[in-house]
Amino acid sequence: MISIKKLMIDMDLFNDPEFRTLLEQCICYAIGCNVNELKLKLNSFSSRLCNLPELLFSSKSIEVLELKCCKLEISKSVVKLSSLRNLCLNRVYVDDHMIENLVVGCPLIEDLRLVSCQGFRSLQLFGLSKLNGITLIENSHLRRVVIKTPNISLLSIGGPTRPREIKLAFCRNLKKLILSRAFISDKWLHHQISKVPELEYLRLDKLYGLKSLKLSGPSLKMLLILGCKDLVEINIGSPNLQIFDYRGDIISLSLNALSLTKINLHLCNHMLDARWYAKYVEFLTKFHDFSEVLNLQSDMVEYMIVTRELREILPSPLSSVKHLNLRLVTISIHLIIAKLVDGLLWTAPHTKTVSIEYGTLDKTSFKFSFSYKKQVIYDGKTANCCKYFPISCWQHCIEKVELEINHEYYRGKYTKMYILKSVEFMEQIDAVCSIF
Repeated sequence: MISIKKLMIDMDLFNDPEFRTLLEQCICYAIGCNVNELKLKLNSFSSRLCNLPELLFSSKSIEVLELKCCKLEISKSVVKLSSLRNLCLNRVYVDDHMIENLVVGCPLIEDLRLVSCQGFRSLQLFGLSKLNGITLIENSHLRRVVIKTPNISLLSIGGPTRPREIKLAFCRNLKKLILSRAFISDKWLHHQISKVPELEYLRLDKLYGLKSLKLSGPSLKMLLILGCKDLVEINIGSPNLQIFDYRGDIISLSLNALSLTKINLHLCNHMLDARWYAKYVEFLTKFHDFSEVLNLQSDMVEYMIVTRELREILPSPLSSVKHLNLRLVTISIHLIIAKLVDGLLWTAPHTKTVSIEYGTLDKTSFKFSFSYKKQVIYDGKTANCCKYFPISCWQHCIEKVELEINHEYYRGKYTKMYILKSVEFMEQIDAVCSIF
C-alpha cells in the first residue's frame, strides 16, 4: 500500500457536484493511505461551504489537520482522531455538538486554532493533558470559554468581540497571553491576570475600553502594548520585566522594572507643539534608569527633534542610554540626517551608538559610533553649555565619529564606512549623508 505523509489542497471551491465528489475521493484515498498531515485550503466564493466525508473523523493516522472553508458535520458517528496533535479551523462552520465531539475525540491534541469560525457558542476544554496552545480569533458566535487543562502555556483571543465568559482558573501554568481587537475592561483584565501567576508574556493589541493597566507579576518578562487608544495610565511593578514594547500616544507611566534590557517605543500624535514635546521629554525620562538600549519608531522626523527653546530649559532625558536606534516609518524629501543626529544626541548624550533606518523594499541605514574625550575646559572654565545639566555637553566631548552607511535594494547591498575627526563633524555628516 502507498503511504502518504502529507496532502495539501489549496484551490478555489466551485459549486459543482462532480468537483466536490472528486475532492471527497481524494480525501478518502489519502486517509486510506494513512496520511499524517492533511491541509485543505478551499477558497469559497459562495455562502455554501464544503462538507467533508465522515471517514475523515475516524482517521488513526492524521497528526496535523488544517481546514479552510468547510462545514463539519457528523450524523451518528463519534470523532476518533486518536493521533491528532494540531488542529486548525479557518472559516469553518462547526456547531456546539461537533466542537464538543472534536475536543473529546482528540485526546493527544497539543495545539488548537479556531479562526473566523461560526456556529459554535461554547468551547469547553477538560482534561487534555497534552494541550499546550489555544488560539481563538474572530469567532463571532463564541460566547463562553472554559479551560480546565493543566498544561496550557499559550492563549490568544482576538475580536472584534470577545467571549462574554472566559474561565482560566485552572490555567495556572499559562505563560503567554495575547488579547487583540476586542473590548476589554480594566476590572476584567486585572481579574484574568490575577489567575495566572506564571505569566511571562503579555500582548495587548488594539484593545478598546482598557483605560488603566496595573501589573506587578514577578514572572512577567515581556510586555507589548500596541495601539490601545483608550489607555491613559500604565503602572508596571514587575521586577523581572526584560522587554517593554509600546505603541500609542504619550500617557501616564509609572515604571519599576529593574531588569529591563530592551525598550521599543512608537509614539503617535498629530499635534506637535511645545506642550507635546515637554510631555515627550518627561515620558522618555521614565526610562532613564532601566535600559541601555532604546528603540524608537516614528511616523514623522519632527517627533525626534526637540526644539532649541525647550533644550535650553529641559535636561536631556536619556543620559544613561548607550544604544539609541530609530526606525522612520515615512521620510520627508527634506530629511537632513545631521539635524536628526543632533536631536538624538541631545535626547541621549554620551550614547555609544545611534542608528537611523528607513525604507521597506529599498532600505537605508546610518550607524554612528561615538568616541568621547574628557569634558573640555576653556581658559580654566567649563563651557557654559555644560554647566547646567548633569551630563556634560556632547558637542564638546565627541572625539571621533565612525559612520557606517548601508543601502539595500533589489540588486544587492551597498556599504560605505567613514571616520570623522574634525570638530565640524556635523557638517561632514551632512555632506556624506546628503548623497543617499
